[in-house]
Amino acid sequence: MDSKNVFVSWILQTYLRLKAIHFSCQLVDKLPEEGIIVGYRYSFPYTSKPSDKSLWVCVKGDQNPHPYAQLCVVQNKKEVDLWDFKIQLLQEDRYLLPCKRFFMPHWPQPNIISRNPERKEIFENIAFFGVSYNLASELKSQKWKNTLVEKNLQWIVEQDRCAWNDYSYVDAIVAVRNFNSKDDYSWKPASKLYNAKDLPPYSTVYWHYKNWKKEGIFEMVMCELHKQLREKVKKNPLGLD
Repeated sequence: MDSKNVFVSWILQTYLRLKAIHFSCQLVDKLPEEGIIVGYRYSFPYTSKPSDKSLWVCVKGDQNPHPYAQLCVVQNKKEVDLWDFKIQLLQEDRYLLPCKRFFMPHWPQPNIISRNPERKEIFENIAFFGVSYNLASELKSQKWKNTLVEKNLQWIVEQDRCAWNDYSYVDAIVAVRNFNSKDDYSWKPASKLYNAKDLPPYSTVYWHYKNWKKEGIFEMVMCELHKQLREKVKKNPLGLD
């Protein structure tokens, strides 16, 4: 997600929601000298420091935090509990989290198009929303594609950012970066969960999904997914129309 989309998803949405409940706040295009200032990571110049009369709240997204912000909003709860934790090696930002961190769930992506209710119990289209290099190699293989084709299932890797809000034709989502990695991507949000709403997600990586597994939710989702697959095979065991 680029800086413009992060601004819309985090800052603009927050501003609009606060204004909707008549909370006194302003949307500005330059840093004020005083007050409580909430901004995305790259809205704060890297070498700038807050004045004695200002409190900077840095919405870091999946970037490293600003070195001088007093507070930091993280989009993954696990970040709050980790101290010796390096986010990712991004240019010169290679340091530990320095400020007080608070977790806030990510807003859903703006203008989400929900699954078409007329699809009802149809289970045909399985999709991955994102750039292909973030998809597990096994799910980019011809073997995986052939397996789905044999079951009359359509595999869709949607890389067009402008289409990441459209779930109208999707029956299930897949969100797997790596089946073998020990990295739990603790700086990443559960955006695919928030955006997919009533779709059954399948993931083995993100901490959010692991937390679901602990609570038994993951098993319920997987049981439903397996049920749908079994019904599909039962109705059409040979994959014929």
